[in-house]
Amino acid sequence: MSGGAESPVGPEGAEGPVGPENPESSGVGGGGEEKREEGEEKREGKGKGKGKGKGGDGSGSHDRGNGNGNGNGNGNGNGNGNGNGNGNGNGNGKSSAGERGGSDGRAPGSRVWRRLRAHWGVRVGVAIALAWVVLAALATPLSGFHPDRFDADLALDYQTVPPFWLRAWAPPPGVEPARFLLGTDDLGKDVFGLVLHGARRSLVIGLVAVGISLLLGVPLGLLAGYFGGRADQAIMRALDVVMAFPTILLAICIVAVLGQSLVNLMVAVGLVGVPLITRQLRAQVLVVRELDYVQAARALGLGHARILARHVLPNCLGPIVVLATLGTATAILETAGLGFVGLGPEAGTPEWGLMIAENRGLIRRAPWAVLAPGLAIVSLVLGLNLLGDGLRDVLDPRQRVGGKARPAG
Repeated sequence: MSGGAESPVGPEGAEGPVGPENPESSGVGGGGEEKREEGEEKREGKGKGKGKGKGGDGSGSHDRGNGNGNGNGNGNGNGNGNGNGNGNGNGNGKSSAGERGGSDGRAPGSRVWRRLRAHWGVRVGVAIALAWVVLAALATPLSGFHPDRFDADLALDYQTVPPFWLRAWAPPPGVEPARFLLGTDDLGKDVFGLVLHGARRSLVIGLVAVGISLLLGVPLGLLAGYFGGRADQAIMRALDVVMAFPTILLAICIVAVLGQSLVNLMVAVGLVGVPLITRQLRAQVLVVRELDYVQAARALGLGHARILARHVLPNCLGPIVVLATLGTATAILETAGLGFVGLGPEAGTPEWGLMIAENRGLIRRAPWAVLAPGLAIVSLVLGLNLLGDGLRDVLDPRQRVGGKARPAG
């Protein structure tokens, strides 16, 4: 050693301040030799990453050195060394918690599935929806009734028969006794069989109507949110005009123009759901398009169609799934409303709204003929709404509080 200040050169002759080795992450600032002779103060920054990633050495030319270690997973190790030079170094390591997933070693899909199973609204909603799907699929075997094989002459002997569990029914002379779970209407039709066959049409109408809404609303929402400008203004102002009309009134106008049929009913219900899908998706795209990976894709020169299909749309699937689930419930309600006012399927078709309209005169004499389809509508719509709310709580990070899904309601 010569007189004066000690040389900041380590045992191996490496330049810059050297500190104790950090097994998880370290950063070394080097360079700036013309300034190292003026100072002796050495600092070492140590950073620890959750994924146990190693940081690399960096070199620069100012007053600060940074070393960043990134673990594959959610582990980041950051080390900062402050000397007379500035250096930046990046190192990539492998997370000890797993090559995929976060610090708990679970893949993202596994965590979402675990949260879905833990949410009570999702469990109840799925149970109700699946129960109705099974009942609709097995309508004829379970009830022994089919609307296309209905003997009107024989059924006249079984008009307004009460449910067997409500009170006993004494058949007229010469009429074979029968038991009906939900009774019969004034035409002798089995109400339980009508409700199950009505579930088929309600589910089909709801799914097809939502499909029409998504088919039109998703492209419009992507275009309006991604490009903005005149395209956004034109689409949104047109939707503002459409939303100025009540949805049920707009559906009535569409059915009146197209004509009364089951297909036109699905088209009308689907069209009135387009504005909601478009506006919600546009709001999500406005957020996604400003994220770093979308900006990086633009900087690489990728086309708009590829960016929308591969980067924007996949990151908007969560809100789309939620909207589709809630939209199915809304479509079933609107279908029942149109059927009640006589703009749904043709008379005699097993559809819940039409059944309530045809049997509303029996509310005192045979209330089960009105209450059964009404309760069916309530239960199915409730199940779909619970499912949609649960999906929103789990899939939308903004609905999460304290790392746990916000309870429904």
